[in-house]
Amino acid sequence: MDSTQYSFNNYKEFLHTGFQSLVYGAQLLRYPNRGMSDDTGKELTAITFNQDSQCLAIGHEGGYEFYPLAKNTEKVVVEHRNTQPETILVERLLGSGLAMVVSRKEPRTMHVRHVNDRKTIHDQRFSSSILNIKVNRQRVVVCLENAIYIYNLTDMKQLHTIDGELENKSGLLDLSLGNSILVYPGNSLAGTVHIFDATVMKAMFTIPAHESRLAAIRLDSEGNKLATASEKGTVIRVFSVKKDQQWNKLWEFRRGVARAVTITQLAFSIDSSFLVSSSNTETIHIFKLHQSDETQTISDNSYSGWMSWAISTVASYLPPNAQLLEKSFATAHLPTQSRAYAALPTIGQEMVLVVATADGHLYYYKVDKERGGECLESSHIRIGPHAQVTELDSQVDDIPPSQHPT
Repeated sequence: MDSTQYSFNNYKEFLHTGFQSLVYGAQLLRYPNRGMSDDTGKELTAITFNQDSQCLAIGHEGGYEFYPLAKNTEKVVVEHRNTQPETILVERLLGSGLAMVVSRKEPRTMHVRHVNDRKTIHDQRFSSSILNIKVNRQRVVVCLENAIYIYNLTDMKQLHTIDGELENKSGLLDLSLGNSILVYPGNSLAGTVHIFDATVMKAMFTIPAHESRLAAIRLDSEGNKLATASEKGTVIRVFSVKKDQQWNKLWEFRRGVARAVTITQLAFSIDSSFLVSSSNTETIHIFKLHQSDETQTISDNSYSGWMSWAISTVASYLPPNAQLLEKSFATAHLPTQSRAYAALPTIGQEMVLVVATADGHLYYYKVDKERGGECLESSHIRIGPHAQVTELDSQVDDIPPSQHPT
């Protein structure tokens, strides 16, 4: 790395980290008791947002629950609660009554449940433990350590198996909602990603995304963009993976080098304009993917606006080969270092940041889509087996009966 680039990146990191520390310290002074857990200390065993980020599904030792995010901004509302013990995986199809569930007692069995009727409508058993499940309107994809199984949603007929040299101990996998693009690690040692068309069962291409092993991969809803992060946790990359086109790298973001982190999740906003990353630290990073055509000036008095102006100004004096990685557009700080999972749903007409933590908390933050900077917490509720909840009277939206697996 060029010495000029190295010194400049370290200076940016110093300014950015110092500002975040001041903001977080002020929050703790104002809310000294925020985030203190009142449960038994047992963490949630599953946390997933559905495909349009409108519902949160959690699993714990007592079962699993669905939380409609738009209805949980002020009070705790549970859309569905099931008492199947020790749920370790739960994946819901959009706002339908269809859910795929795996328990610690039966880690090799996927239960396809209809939550309205509270019935199991199909059981699928495998030779080893299930590590991940993804579902969309066409496909159900089940990930084991050494194999991936693809099923037709309507009748649970097995369509394809990916095995061979596959070694995926973390169960990394994603399936797009729109066009059934499937992504999974291509190598257990290096950070390559295989892109697979699960509509026609055809391999598309392989992307050498990182030098080290992957920690997180995520597609946008249309299956046109892929975000990746490695186990180093310092660089996040976004690639174009459109069908019938060669892949190419679109953006590269640096989330920081102050300390080693484990990125737990990446997620796009519904319009693919923003990307959020969560980790095992208290900081949530939001990256802006669509850049404005207008030149940003120092008249933008936000912190992110000042930093963008400073970086672009200093960059003009650097050598042509000095690469500057883009930093996060906005950040939020949690009052806990528990494992965090974030999403960017649209609630009403506004994009908000929602963060669920393994110690049983759900946080909402306001996001300034124009200026970025520090996100302000708007509400906070407890979730999980120890939360005081209000059950919904209305039924969940159902998919047509003809599309239920039998």
